[in-house]
Amino acid sequence: MANVELYRMYSNYIRTKPGKHLVILNPGAMPSSDCWMSVADVLVTFEQATLAAYQSKYVDASWTHSYGPDRFWNLIYSVPTAQEMRQLTELAHRRGVGWLYVTDDGPDGNPWDKPATYLTAEAKLWTGVEPSVPSAPRRVSIQWSGLKGSRAQILMDSGQKGANRYRGVGSGLEADLMLEIPGDGSVRLMRYAGSGQDWKWNVQDANPVLSQPQPGTNRVELDAVPLGTAPDIKIQFRLLDKDWNAMSASKILDWKPI
Repeated sequence: MANVELYRMYSNYIRTKPGKHLVILNPGAMPSSDCWMSVADVLVTFEQATLAAYQSKYVDASWTHSYGPDRFWNLIYSVPTAQEMRQLTELAHRRGVGWLYVTDDGPDGNPWDKPATYLTAEAKLWTGVEPSVPSAPRRVSIQWSGLKGSRAQILMDSGQKGANRYRGVGSGLEADLMLEIPGDGSVRLMRYAGSGQDWKWNVQDANPVLSQPQPGTNRVELDAVPLGTAPDIKIQFRLLDKDWNAMSASKILDWKPI
């Protein structure tokens, strides 16, 4: 019972925090009693590979019949076909399971690193509702010559109306966006939030990725949404020293974000 009380302490702590709470606990096997039900909102009572294992190794503990389906979750991986997935969902319903995830992932050693290829069909089958799957955002890229690890900024005028713009010293254009490359392998897209001369930028959710496709060439790929809809964006490259001072700047260029 020591472990139960330890996890009860964790669960109680979570529930003291603001917002909604859903405590899900995975003890690793079907418990012999309902001791965990007072700790967790949802209990994982099966996690193994293959339909065959779910058919033969599932433990139908009598105490589970005292609780509703919304209290139990089963996880089955290495299920290669949609037909086997359908068999699993039918069996899980009969067993009184309210939460279920079946995936064909697993043979690579990690069944949780990518979604099931039949996830949409599985969601509709389990819930009876056609899921709305958002389309992936359009990705664009920009490429330039430069040494790996160099520190740089790419100032951008995206042409978006009403945007605050940076017009500080060393800037050859009025920039509302900026790609900042610190030189440590990371990159972030920033939107200007200042009054023109001050240095105030907010990080944007654009999922930028920096790479070096070949020696001497840098490339950033990012989501296009924060860039707006203009077919051309004016940009200016700035190379920085270790103290973030601009050492050089390019001419103002036109970039087609494609």
